[in-house]
Amino acid sequence: MSVTLKGEGECSSFGSSRAAGPMQCWPRPAAVNRAAACLDWLAAEIQEAIDDFRPNVSHEEVMAEMEADIATLAKPDKSARA
Repeated sequence: MSVTLKGEGECSSFGSSRAAGPMQCWPRPAAVNRAAACLDWLAAEIQEAIDDFRPNVSHEEVMAEMEADIATLAKPDKSARA
C-alpha cells in the first residue's frame, strides 16, 4: 500500500480564488508523511498476521489466560511484609 503525495504548491485552497501558500495547505506535508508512514506500518502488520503460520488462538483462551495472569498479579506479595 502506498500513498501519493502532492508537492508543495499543489494544495487545495478550499474554493478560494487565490493560490494556496505553504501555510494554507491542509493537510500539511509533515502530517501527510506521518499518515502515509502509519498506513504503511499498518499494512505491513496486517500482512504479517495474514502470513503467520501459527494456529489461531480463540478469544476465550486468551481471556482465560489474561484473567489468570491478572488474578496472580492481584494477590498480595507476602514476601514484601517481612
